[in-house]
Amino acid sequence: MRLHLLEATAFGPFAGTVRVDFDELSEAGLFLLTGPTGSGKTSVLDAVCFALYGDVPGDRSGARQLRSDHAEATTAPSVRLDCTLAGRRFRIVRSPAWQRPKKRGEGTTPEQTRVTLTERKGRSWEPVSTRIDEVGHLVTELLGMTLTQFTQVALLPQGDFQAFLRAGADSRQKLLERLFRTARFRDVELWLADRRRELGRSSQQHAQQVAGLLARSAEVLDVALPATWAESGPDDGAEPTLPAWLEEQRIACQEATAVAGAAREEAAAAATAAAGRLRAGQELAERRRRRAGAQEEAARLDALEPDQHARRDRLDAGRRAAPVAALITAEEAARSRAERASARARTQRRQALESAAGVPALGASLDDARARCWGDAAPEESAAELVAHGRREAGRLAARIRTALPQEERRARLVREQERDRDERAGLEESVARLRDRRTSLPERISQARTRVEAAAAADARLPALSEATSTATTRLKAARRVVSLLPDLEDATAERVAAVQTLHDRTQRWLDLREERLAGMAAEIAGRLAAGAECPVCGSSHHPAPAVPGPDAPDVAAEREARRLVDDAEVARESAADRERGLAQALAVAREQAGTNDAVSPDLDSLTSALEAATVEERQTRALADGLDPARQRLAGLEEELRADQERLEQAARRVEALEATLAGREQRLAEIDAELAGLRGDSDLGLPALLEQVEGVAAAAERAAEAHAEAQHAAQSLLDASERTEAAARAAGFPDVDIARSAVLGPDEGERLEAALREYDDRRAATAAVLADEELLAASRAAEPDLDALAADDQQAEARLAAAVHADETARRRRDRMTELATRLEQELDRWAPVREQYALTAHLAAFAEGKSVDNRLQMRLSAYVLAFRLAQVVAAANERLSRMSDERYLLEHTSARGAGDRRGGLGLRVRDAWSGTTRDPATLSGGETFIVSLALALGLADVVTHEAGGAQLDTLFVDEGFGSLDPETLEDVMETLDGLRSGGRVVGLVSHVSEMRDRIPAKVLVRKSPSGSTLTQVNA
Repeated sequence: MRLHLLEATAFGPFAGTVRVDFDELSEAGLFLLTGPTGSGKTSVLDAVCFALYGDVPGDRSGARQLRSDHAEATTAPSVRLDCTLAGRRFRIVRSPAWQRPKKRGEGTTPEQTRVTLTERKGRSWEPVSTRIDEVGHLVTELLGMTLTQFTQVALLPQGDFQAFLRAGADSRQKLLERLFRTARFRDVELWLADRRRELGRSSQQHAQQVAGLLARSAEVLDVALPATWAESGPDDGAEPTLPAWLEEQRIACQEATAVAGAAREEAAAAATAAAGRLRAGQELAERRRRRAGAQEEAARLDALEPDQHARRDRLDAGRRAAPVAALITAEEAARSRAERASARARTQRRQALESAAGVPALGASLDDARARCWGDAAPEESAAELVAHGRREAGRLAARIRTALPQEERRARLVREQERDRDERAGLEESVARLRDRRTSLPERISQARTRVEAAAAADARLPALSEATSTATTRLKAARRVVSLLPDLEDATAERVAAVQTLHDRTQRWLDLREERLAGMAAEIAGRLAAGAECPVCGSSHHPAPAVPGPDAPDVAAEREARRLVDDAEVARESAADRERGLAQALAVAREQAGTNDAVSPDLDSLTSALEAATVEERQTRALADGLDPARQRLAGLEEELRADQERLEQAARRVEALEATLAGREQRLAEIDAELAGLRGDSDLGLPALLEQVEGVAAAAERAAEAHAEAQHAAQSLLDASERTEAAARAAGFPDVDIARSAVLGPDEGERLEAALREYDDRRAATAAVLADEELLAASRAAEPDLDALAADDQQAEARLAAAVHADETARRRRDRMTELATRLEQELDRWAPVREQYALTAHLAAFAEGKSVDNRLQMRLSAYVLAFRLAQVVAAANERLSRMSDERYLLEHTSARGAGDRRGGLGLRVRDAWSGTTRDPATLSGGETFIVSLALALGLADVVTHEAGGAQLDTLFVDEGFGSLDPETLEDVMETLDGLRSGGRVVGLVSHVSEMRDRIPAKVLVRKSPSGSTLTQVNA
């Protein structure tokens, strides 16, 4: 990596744009980045890191505030870096997140982080990416190191390495883990531990499965667990004895099953014999019972013989009367039909005559016909003829009515039209009255609407001036409130500036006093640097008989530097307080100008508030009135249009009323003509023609029904006469004297079947009883001895009980054998699954203990990650000693030790310093300030070499070494400069960061950083 050009704008302490041309500085190979404390030297390095990685190193990364507080509010912060990475020329431009002032209104709006990466190809720059993540990945890949590694390799922070040199093993471990990325070894330790726990849990689960199967097996067999298992448990290697135990239990189960099976067969044979004897006794008792029952049945049948003869006689008479019964039933049905038909005919004639009498036009004709018909004829014949006459007259009248129906419908239509026209005329007359009333009120309403339009137009014209007055009052009130709030802030700022000036004066005086005291005691300070045999820098003598001794409170260079640092801080505080005071004064002047008050008068907030409220009320009222301008205009136009439309509607209504009057008069004349025509046809009836036609048609229909009923009655009477003659002839033919005797002999609906069933049942019982009494086997059984069934049943129950017990024992043995076979198979399978898990667990547990440093095979008792870090630290010490020997005039060497220090939790990361002059090994904490610097510098350079090699050998052509040179004496500084000068080999550029004046004199190429209250500036001086 080689840096070419760096530009930073509004970044860190730099308010404007600063520029560092590394190509010009590289001609000297060694350059100095110098400036007072707090001027921004480290910010230059932060800009390089931010451009490459989008972040700054160390604790400054958490601040998240990279934009300069001194820059103009609208200036965007940015960093541009031209560099060569892995042989490719790039330009990186980054802008951190910041708050930009809004383009409209007050306040700020956030701007996000941006980046642009371009690559130099030929003579042009081609874009590569604008995505933050892509640029970060590409830079990290090309450099081969992270931000942490880069800051430890390319930006050597001496303060950090002094702390690293004197820190304990735990602190060194954290730094080395970040630099060498040894987390993978710690991940291996964690993976082995997790794998050990996982396999341990799995092995324990398998052991629990085996223990459960063993427990169930012992419960099924009702035996104890194997002795070795019960004593040692599942984790002590007892499982090899389980197969033999299982085989032994399996053989025992098979033998018990065979014994139970034989006992079951013997019990089954005994039970079968007892059951046979019981069945034989039961069959003999049953045959004896059947013989005795048959004898009792024969006696009962003899007693029922007379009843059977009466049933046979009744059944014979019923069979002879069966043909006559059907004719009797038919005669009764014919008589019932004749009576119903006669009654229906009388009813229909009465209804027909009543309906005809209800029609006035038919009434007179029926009276004449009744006088003619009811002479010497029978009443029924006369009534039938009268009904026929009424039917003929109704037919003729109905025909006349149908001819006149169109006139009736025409009259109804004319009546409906007459009513409709009358309603329309009444509605028009009402509308005319309403329209005339409205014509009298509309002119006044139009005048009122015109007045509202004029008032709203005047309010709309005044509105802009009132809005401007309200805005002015609002601005003055806000400015007045700003004045009131700024006055106490300005007083506090003035007091703060006065205090800062006093503090600066006091600290400056203290620094000058310390400088005077140090100059006065300079002899003692020089004497403190003398060594035995060394020449005095003042007199040149190597003999020092009486060196000066410093006083008890004599200040040293550190005290003077601390006092000077306090002076610089006080200057910064004074400038900051002055800037704040000037800013508040300017803001107060602007606010007073806006509020319209001078410096001597405090703004009257009450009067300004009252003026704003009055202006706001007047504007709101005027705006409300002006907002009604368009609606008022629309209302006026609507009223004028309404007046014009009402006049047109009034004229149209008058013309329509005249037309309706003429139409009504003509229709009245046509109605009178139709009424005269229909009066002769309707007579005295009030019904309309359709209703009258319906009534006449009803009379004709009733007469038709009466004629049909008369014919049906005559036919039913003849049918009854014929049925009576057939019934008399059939009774005599069946042997019955008359019809009544034959009717009494007819059997009921189910009586014949019941008689036949009773006779058949009697005959069947008689035959069955005879068959039983004739059976020789039953006869022999009746002569044999009575069997003892109770004794036989008891013997059978005992045999069954013994068989049930034997079956239960056999099935229990079989189930135990089957269950044991199943459990044994599952147990063997579980043992097979457990075996590889136990082997893996044993191996993993051994490896995990070894990696954790807890195994007896790990002689160093070190974790794997600690061992790797110790190896890396040994490499760093070896690389550091190559430079430390030259810088310390071959006096000091670093030694890596595996021993634990006080408070260290692990060994392998200890550091000691070997002093060749005294031949002793010292703790780094015993080194002086200058000695600590050269040792930590050598350690930083050695660590940079090892990290560079670890990152893939990435070439670093630009290197920075930060601070610490002020603690060196001239000779040591010369050795250090020779060592740093050697870093320039191969074209490398080395930048030293220091504010030591001797360094400025020794190094011609330099970058000067100056600070001021308005921000820091940067000047480049080339060799």
